[in-house]
Amino acid sequence: MFRRLPKLAGGIASAGVLLATLTGGAPAASSAVSFVPLAVVAPESAADTAAGPKACTSPKPVHTYTFFHCYSPDQIAAAYGVDKLHAAGLMGLGQTIVLVDSYGSPTAANDIKFFHDTYFPNLPDANFTE
Repeated sequence: MFRRLPKLAGGIASAGVLLATLTGGAPAASSAVSFVPLAVVAPESAADTAAGPKACTSPKPVHTYTFFHCYSPDQIAAAYGVDKLHAAGLMGLGQTIVLVDSYGSPTAANDIKFFHDTYFPNLPDANFTE
């Protein structure tokens, strides 16, 4: 008996809210909702030339972004403490990294090559297969 009491109370409350909404007794919830966009401009738009400090400056070819943040591999390694492993000589040699993209990416091979050539030009090329 007591196990069913919370379900019964929830059902009664839901029915009351529905009845009040249908009869006009309470304002519709959607009238109080307002949407505020989180990003106003696309990263490559001319509006991104806004004055002020830049949140991101990419390596060559240089792009600057006011509203979008980007991080270098060194910054990510430091944030997760991996820099301590690198300092100890553990660089992940021989490890396999799997990138999962459920829809596939026609630019994945080029993106990985660009990342490698930008940040790690002295290391062997990545072995990328789709």
